[in-house]
Amino acid sequence: MNTVSIILGLICLAALVQAHFSLVMPKPRPGNMTNLAQANCGGSDFMSSPQPVSFINQITLANFSHGNGTLEYKFYPVYDLAHPVSLLNVTIQGKSNYTDMINFAPKGVALNAMGTLQAHFVSDDGQDNWYQCADVIVSPLVVSPLY
Repeated sequence: MNTVSIILGLICLAALVQAHFSLVMPKPRPGNMTNLAQANCGGSDFMSSPQPVSFINQITLANFSHGNGTLEYKFYPVYDLAHPVSLLNVTIQGKSNYTDMINFAPKGVALNAMGTLQAHFVSDDGQDNWYQCADVIVSPLVVSPLY
């Protein structure tokens, strides 16, 4: 391999590594960090053990390595996966941790509903579509641990 090929390969690899975000809280499904561009849940389509999330004022935390765009949170109830509930849209401006508050109650999600919370990022230029999911059960007030 010549030096130019190695340098180009490293640049491409660096771009791929930076082209990620991670859902930190609630904890995302394991094993889907390498498939973030695969629709719905980043290639992870199994229902893991649901974690409790608060019916009101649920804290979410997403970490971005770069990029500007929109992060949308949706809830897919297990009893009706074809009709997700849009919960929140967040404007992302560059590298940072983004902490937001989601309220399931005013969106018509029932208490004790089980389903998948999806975080979907679309870059402003339309080049990046990334997904992460957490399997949850909507519970009465839950104190969110800080990870």
